[in-house]
Amino acid sequence: VADEELGRRVVAEFAEKVAEDFQQGQLFEGPEGEYRLSRTRGICEKTAVMVARHINQGKFRRFYFEMAFGRGRSIPALELNPGSDFPVYIEGRIDRIDLSEDREHRVLYVKVTDYKTGMKKFDLNEFWAGEQMQLIVYMDAASQMEELARRGEKIVCAGIFYYQMKDPVLKWDPYADPDEDRLEDMKVDGLVNDDPEVLGRLDRNLQGKSRVIPVTLNKDGQPNSYSRTVNSEQMELLRARSRRKMAELGKSVFEGEISPSPLRDGTRTACDYCLYRDVCRFDPSRENMGYRDLKHWEKGALWQAMRLSIQENGET
Repeated sequence: VADEELGRRVVAEFAEKVAEDFQQGQLFEGPEGEYRLSRTRGICEKTAVMVARHINQGKFRRFYFEMAFGRGRSIPALELNPGSDFPVYIEGRIDRIDLSEDREHRVLYVKVTDYKTGMKKFDLNEFWAGEQMQLIVYMDAASQMEELARRGEKIVCAGIFYYQMKDPVLKWDPYADPDEDRLEDMKVDGLVNDDPEVLGRLDRNLQGKSRVIPVTLNKDGQPNSYSRTVNSEQMELLRARSRRKMAELGKSVFEGEISPSPLRDGTRTACDYCLYRDVCRFDPSRENMGYRDLKHWEKGALWQAMRLSIQENGET
């Protein structure tokens, strides 16, 4: 069971250490620096408490943190196009991997979480367009690690999540537990496997609307249409689609295709907050330059398109 008070103490000690070491302590000097340190420590302490409550709400009891995957590491790189003239190796570092084991039926449930300081929601339309592949890549790497280590066991992708580190403003209530109120505002976003066994392992008290995962159950016990759920087949489709798309991108790089083609969704573009606009010098009025407009799919059509794309490439 995760210890909330231990989490608070560790965060406080670590914040003080960072304040002393980072730029010789200059960043946290003076009244402004003291406020910055207090604010940073407060957000991190609240995050530690919320993460502890998320863990205690579920049945995942083994954890890996900051797990690097790549060539020469315990988690191998994702190798795409093996044996071809343009092999692609995907490497990275996973913030957190959680495991829950059903020893009787030899099933291992895998959950991946990525921490974010900014607003981030998983969007299937952006995934199809070649964006937001990070969580799927992490799940693929974590699942591959366990598949290699646990021959004969079934590996189930339980969920992929973004956890936003923030300090939400709460409605004042003298009788309420602020941490319990904060739990609802700090639930994860992402995709959840709709298998009832998985849902019960992610939230052991799930009835109606979950406070820790993006799922709400109807009266018949099934997730409603607003729940962020997919089935096991769809999880595998995401893994296959991710590999196919990354292989295509890798091939383009090998062939020298580096022209910018940012994504556009209505009036919002990938260039809006890009730090490299002056270097990139993207100009949609120039020849051979233009935006890629995000297509908004009907959910059923998107999954069908994903199946057809993978079947056409012989990956089923």
